[in-house]
Amino acid sequence: MRTPWSLPVWNPQALRITSLIRRKPPRKVAIGAIGALVVGAAVVIPAAAAFAAAGCSVQYSKAWDNGSGFGANVAITNTGDAITNGWTLEFDFPGNQRITDLWPVAFTQPAGSAHVTIASNADWNKAIATGATFTPGFNGNYSGVNANPTSFKLNGTVCGGSAPALVVTPTSVSVPEGGMVTYAVRLSAAPTANVTVTSTRSSGDTDITVSAGGTLTFTPTNFATPQNVTVSAAEDADTTNGTANITVSATGGIPSATVAATEADNDPGQAIVVSPTSLSVPEGSSATSHSFGGTRSSWPAGSVSRFTQVLPPSVETISTQLCLS
Repeated sequence: MRTPWSLPVWNPQALRITSLIRRKPPRKVAIGAIGALVVGAAVVIPAAAAFAAAGCSVQYSKAWDNGSGFGANVAITNTGDAITNGWTLEFDFPGNQRITDLWPVAFTQPAGSAHVTIASNADWNKAIATGATFTPGFNGNYSGVNANPTSFKLNGTVCGGSAPALVVTPTSVSVPEGGMVTYAVRLSAAPTANVTVTSTRSSGDTDITVSAGGTLTFTPTNFATPQNVTVSAAEDADTTNGTANITVSATGGIPSATVAATEADNDPGQAIVVSPTSLSVPEGSSATSHSFGGTRSSWPAGSVSRFTQVLPPSVETISTQLCLS
């Protein structure tokens, strides 16, 4: 019978072998854990790459301006991947503008700084879906020139802004013959450089012309201020309400607009004028009256006629209807 001192467990060689065998599973587990981390990292990387495909456009517009105070709206459109967990918009005022209150999110503007940060501040406003627009508004004050900011960053991505468009009001006008009328032109957003806008009659009645404001200049500062274009209609001899199209075009690749102009003619229409309007006809004799096809001497030949009426002895009065020949 073996004694306890001869049991294999006390054999040093056996102990070393047993120890080695027991250490191998933890090594396998560790390697598996590392593999799991690598796989997990591979899942996270595409999500980070997708978030990098950010994009945005911003439309900054003043709602009112009294020369020292103003209100503005900042329409933020997400043109990239959906934002789901908060956002910040940053821009710099070009002047000394100071925001006094902003809604419905938070903002910061350090004392003496032109830099503004607008940020989501609640669960309901932290997300902006792809293609969606979120529009904060604010009031502020300033002195001097109240120029619009021109560069914006959404979550660190520079926004492409929005291309300006022509805003023409109204797009149809009635021009009195011998008179004039105006329409207003402005840009919807600040351009990156000066824009020249021209208005020219492109078709229709040549009596209708652009008599003033045919060439206008808009800058990144005055782009939102309407400028007038004057349309005139010359006197003419016809009775037609002439029409014409005026094309409003701009430099910088901005799409053109069209104004439809209609002349309000002031010439009366054709009418029969009889002179005299009453006759004294001796019994058994005759009298002559003239009819004129209108009130102007320029009517076509044949529109003036003369007739003679002879009353028979038995007729003392007659009624005569005149028609243009």
